[in-house]
Amino acid sequence: ERCITGITANADRMRHFVEHSIGIVTALVPVIGYEAASDVARTALASGRGVFDIVRERGLLTREQLEAILNPAAMTAPRDAQEFAGMK
Repeated sequence: ERCITGITANADRMRHFVEHSIGIVTALVPVIGYEAASDVARTALASGRGVFDIVRERGLLTREQLEAILNPAAMTAPRDAQEFAGMK
């Protein structure tokens, strides 16, 4: 009765929020290392650019690797992030 029906998530907008979230660098630390992840975060904060763009621009990971690592199943499953991203 007090619920709004028909509300759906805007997938493109949600993807933008994820790709521009500084917090996602935490999931990248096991793969690209603390120093590289910290530098990506600093650059993203200073420039307003997305983490995905910076990581790809620097050649640290491909988009496919980023998507695999940041997949909710990958972030919650007990497995090695590098192995999950196909880097081992």
